[in-house]
Amino acid sequence: MAESVFHVDGSTSTLLGILNQFHGASDLNYKTLLATTINSKRNVLSDIPPPSLPVLRYFGIGLNGFYNIDDGNGRAPHQPLPTNMDLYEPIPFRCVPVEEDLSAEERSKYRMRERVFKDGNYYYCYWLKLIEYYPREVTIVQRTPSGAEDTFNIVDPSTIAGKLMPVPPTLSTGGLTPLSQNRLLVRATGTCPVTGAEVAEAINVLYDGNLNKALISELGFYTGCDIYTVTTETGDQPLRMGNNLVPVVIGTEAPSEATSAEAVYVQLSKHRCFIGTELQNSGDTFTPTIAFEAGGVIDI
Repeated sequence: MAESVFHVDGSTSTLLGILNQFHGASDLNYKTLLATTINSKRNVLSDIPPPSLPVLRYFGIGLNGFYNIDDGNGRAPHQPLPTNMDLYEPIPFRCVPVEEDLSAEERSKYRMRERVFKDGNYYYCYWLKLIEYYPREVTIVQRTPSGAEDTFNIVDPSTIAGKLMPVPPTLSTGGLTPLSQNRLLVRATGTCPVTGAEVAEAINVLYDGNLNKALISELGFYTGCDIYTVTTETGDQPLRMGNNLVPVVIGTEAPSEATSAEAVYVQLSKHRCFIGTELQNSGDTFTPTIAFEAGGVIDI
């Protein structure tokens, strides 16, 4: 079963994430806050307002998700704050010399490419990675008191007419509505794959190869908008059609002029801290399956 980031100790929804949830559910004027974006922090396409409604697309990793509670190996997760706008100590997924930049195919799953100067050399650091959603749709799940789950068909032809013309439930003795102990959850499920090779690359460049730092203990989930870009000598420039940015549309072929895709107006939506997973060997993997849930509605 997937782990819910809404209901895990050491996890919080940020104010920025909640703002975007409200904008997605209402027709109110969108509140653009460019200074709060990861683009502003990394100086990557930092002056572009959201060309569409930002959605939950990306995740990032970090190293400062816990603290020691004794002189041994005792650890407890930090509590992230709803005012946080990034992880406590984020690290990039890739960190390559500028002359050995990723190919277009390699780059397709990463976002937020920043040019970084370290020890006399320039590197491209890729700070975010795409969440791999499966299935690519929101599902409704019915959970029993024992924890067993099954898909709930809200548009079951045999019951939908009754749901469109509902009648109040029959009261039990004492005038109370009889309630099932089942719960209904609306869920989107995604995986967030991290490899030891990715972590080692960043550790080797940014932490002088100190593998004691190769302990992933933070996950960040970010909203944003994907656009196509054209790589030039001065960096990535947004691809435009007239005055309009060209968005990335899943299932649609990229324009011939596009050389890559980049994330704009990226904000931290959810921050999770935990005691850490070691990724000290290049063959190590860490692939949490994350459920973004809402609901907990009682099934009557």
